[in-house]
Amino acid sequence: MQAITSIDKVANGKATLLRKQPFFGVPSFKLKWEQRDDIPTACTDGKSILWSGTFFDGLTKSEAIGVILHEIFHVILKHPLELLRFLKANPKYNTPYYCEKANEAMDYSINPKILAINADWITLPKDCLINDKYTGKHWTEIFFDLIKDDQSDKPEDGKGDDQGDDQGDDQGDDQSSPQDSQPSDQSASQPTDSNEQGSDTGDEKANPSSQPNDVKSGGMGGVMCPSNDDGSAMSQSETDQMEKELDVLIEQALNIAKAKGDLPSGLVELAENNKKSKVNWEMVLRRFTAPIFPKFQSFNRLNRKYQANGINMPSIKKSGTAELALAIDTSSSTYMHEIEQCIAEVQKIVDKVKPEKVTIHWFTSKVWKTDEFKTGQKLLIPSELERGGTNFQAVFDKVNDQKKKPKALIVLTDMECGFPKKPSYPVLWVSTQPNQTAPYGTVTHLDAVA
Repeated sequence: MQAITSIDKVANGKATLLRKQPFFGVPSFKLKWEQRDDIPTACTDGKSILWSGTFFDGLTKSEAIGVILHEIFHVILKHPLELLRFLKANPKYNTPYYCEKANEAMDYSINPKILAINADWITLPKDCLINDKYTGKHWTEIFFDLIKDDQSDKPEDGKGDDQGDDQGDDQGDDQSSPQDSQPSDQSASQPTDSNEQGSDTGDEKANPSSQPNDVKSGGMGGVMCPSNDDGSAMSQSETDQMEKELDVLIEQALNIAKAKGDLPSGLVELAENNKKSKVNWEMVLRRFTAPIFPKFQSFNRLNRKYQANGINMPSIKKSGTAELALAIDTSSSTYMHEIEQCIAEVQKIVDKVKPEKVTIHWFTSKVWKTDEFKTGQKLLIPSELERGGTNFQAVFDKVNDQKKKPKALIVLTDMECGFPKKPSYPVLWVSTQPNQTAPYGTVTHLDAVA
């Protein structure tokens, strides 16, 4: 009997998915597939799936389907785009070591979803990453859990691939279940924070993410940051366009699966949530502050743009007499990258609207620190954060006790707490968790990998 080739396994796996799980089968045929034996296993950039013939030769037919499904999950969940945006927002994690950890985290988040399909024609390779405590969690949450205990041991700036590999394996072993203690090779990439605004890394390192490498992990498939066909870094408009195309693909797959009645309820929710457009909370923040810090016209200083044409028009001035309060929940469920993103975006708004003062209340079950910043000063994060539970009442009491109330209060939190009485000033809730509501104020979602 002639042995089944790796090409046959890939073709059979795609056809099986199309027949039995069209929600995954449709994307598997829409994506570009490329056999590459310079990679250990398989990987995707959200547009293509690269796979190793040697790796697939060692898989059973059901394991091959499991690996294909694993890669399709990466695409459907937009992990390549999320990784790119995460590294742009958090460039300090743009090292081989942290990219490896991000890949591990994504695998931990995906594999339970594959097992939940519970089909005898789908199996996962024996060395795949499974840990019950990560089931149902977003990969960023898993990532920060993976690295929380190894800050002093991590390689600096990703120097030394061997060092990164060794430490990555040790950390993966610590976090995985006993049956996962033998890691296998995983293809990953080393994305950069290069974007349309430029990069500090130089042209020769502008976007190495388009090429897979030999970073090792206990997984079976890696995620690369997407890039243009010529290997250049994608602009913001190009990544936005890619996401729109993915949304169309997901909707097509969803409609076909629904028509055939082959989509389990859990996957319906996954697909519908994935289709939802993400709120641009920076825009929400701008709209929130606009009526509070209004602009006004003044002829005391004429608009130079029109003066050149002999037209006298008033200049636009901004009111800078109001105070803005910011409350940051530092409980254990709020992560440092979320705090950093919030502070960065608020800083942009502060630089434009120029409030007289910005007060930041750092809180858990109590307000453990209050910082004040005047116009022109940079908002800073304390070197050490207190952790604990969450109590909104504590921060509202603190704000209400001030003689001069702020014009507005912005609260970054996971929303897992009872709400105090509605205050006299407007409140913007920036939630780290999706689909949260509040009895008053404006609620928007902080996208952690935007």
